[in-house]
Amino acid sequence: MEKVIFLKTFAIKITAIILLGAMLFSFSSCAAKETLPLNDIVKNTLEENGIDKSKIVLLYDSNGNDFVNVYNDLPSKISDKELKKYVDDLLLLHEKMIEVTDRNTVQKGDAIVVSYVVRYNSEIVANADSEPLMVGSGNYGEEFENAVIGAVVGEPFKCELSSPIDTEKYKKGDILQYNITVESINYFETYTSSDQYILDYYGAQTEEEFLSLCETRLKQIKKQENKYSADNEFLDKVAEKCEFYINKKEAAAYSEKVVKQHKDLAYISGLELDEYIKQTLKMTEDEFYDYCYDEGVKEIKRYLLVGAYTKNIEFDTESYAEFCSMNGYDSTQEDNTQAKYDYLKTVTVHEFEHRMNAKVIYGIKIDNKTSYSVQLYDSSNIYTIDFSKAPSYTIDLETQQNILSCVVHAGFGGTMYGNGNNMYQTVLILKGDGKILAKVMVDEINGFVKWQQNDGQIVCAELKNNLRELIEQVKQG
Repeated sequence: MEKVIFLKTFAIKITAIILLGAMLFSFSSCAAKETLPLNDIVKNTLEENGIDKSKIVLLYDSNGNDFVNVYNDLPSKISDKELKKYVDDLLLLHEKMIEVTDRNTVQKGDAIVVSYVVRYNSEIVANADSEPLMVGSGNYGEEFENAVIGAVVGEPFKCELSSPIDTEKYKKGDILQYNITVESINYFETYTSSDQYILDYYGAQTEEEFLSLCETRLKQIKKQENKYSADNEFLDKVAEKCEFYINKKEAAAYSEKVVKQHKDLAYISGLELDEYIKQTLKMTEDEFYDYCYDEGVKEIKRYLLVGAYTKNIEFDTESYAEFCSMNGYDSTQEDNTQAKYDYLKTVTVHEFEHRMNAKVIYGIKIDNKTSYSVQLYDSSNIYTIDFSKAPSYTIDLETQQNILSCVVHAGFGGTMYGNGNNMYQTVLILKGDGKILAKVMVDEINGFVKWQQNDGQIVCAELKNNLRELIEQVKQG
C-alpha cells in the first residue's frame, strides 16, 4: 500500500516521504560502505531519468556456478496465430484510400480530404490544403469534426468555431471564422498478402515467399524480446546478491514511467487504464501500482549494477556500432545515452555469464583420468564420440567446453524426449566414465537445445554453430 501511495499521490506526498524516513534505508546506515563508482554513460543515463541519490554499495562477485541456470535464451517459436496477427498488422500499414462515389455527404467515421482557411478579425491566421481527416477521431477537435458532418463534397461552406488554444493573436475560446471545403470522401481498404503491390514492396516473388519473410522477421523480433527479457531476469538475479540504497522518492517518480507504458498499452487496446488493469492484467488498482513500483525499483537496480560492473570496461566503438545496427539505434548519434546503456547492459550480461560459467567449465578437465563420451540418438541411429581416444573427428576446445557446459547447466539431470508439441531430431547424451551425466534435446530446425533439471525447471539455450557442425559431422561418419 505504501508504494501505491507513492505513485498515486506522488506530487502531494513529498512531506510524507520525509516523515517516513525512519522506514527507509537510512542513507547514514549505508554511509559506512562506500558507494561504488559508475560508468559515466550509465551515470548520465540515470541523471537523465532523475536518479542521483540511489546507490549501489556492494557488487556481487561470483566464485562459482550460482547463476549458470538463470540465463535462458528461449527459442523464438512462432504459432500460426502469431504469424497471422503479424501479417495483418503489417498489411494495415499499407492501407489504400479509395474514394466513395455513391454519395457526396460527409458522415461520422468517413476519411475525408479537407482544405480550409481560418480568419480572426478578418485576418488569415491559419490555412490547410488537402489535409486527411478521420471524422470522429478527435484529431482536429470535436467542434471542427462535427462541423464537417453533413458537408457536401466540393461545396465550400462557412462556420464559426471557438479556438481550442491560446496564441499570440487570439485566446482559447475566441470565435474564429472558417471557410471549409471537403474535397473527397474516402474509405480504407487493406491489401492482401497476395497483392502484387505487397509482393513488390517486400521484394517477394510469391505469397509464400512473402509469408516466409514475415515469419523470419517475427522470429527475429521474438528472439530480441526474449533476449531482452532474459537479460533483465539475469540481472535481477544477480542484483539479489548485491547491496543497494534505493531512494524511494526517486523510485516513485521513475515508476510513473512504468505506469505510462501501461497507459499506452491500454490506449492501443481501446481501454481506459482502470479497464486495462482489471481485464488485461487481472489486478486490483493497488496491486497494479505496487507492481509498477517494484518494476521501477528493479530497473534502477539494473542501471546501478551495469554501471558498477562496466566502470572499467573499455567502450568498443566497433561492437557498439554492430549492436546499434542490430537493434535499430543510430551509432553516430553521440548523445544517445539510452542506446549506449543498452549496449553496456548486453556487455554486462555476456561478460558476467561467461565469467561465472567459465569458472565451472574450466573445472572439468578432459584428461586421461576420466573417459568422456557423447552419444547422439536420432530416429534410427546411435553415434558415439569418445574423447579419451584418438578422435576421428575434429573437436576443438571451444566445442568441448560448449558440450561440457551443457553438463553444468543441466545439473546432471534427465530430460523429456518430447513436449507433446515438438519431437526433437537429436538426443545428445553425455557420459563420464560410462555414467550418464546429462541428456540434452537438440532441435536443429529451430536452433536450440533443451533439458530438464533436477528441480524440474525446463532450460533452453541457443544451439551454437560449433555444436551443430559437430552433430552434422558425427552423423556423416
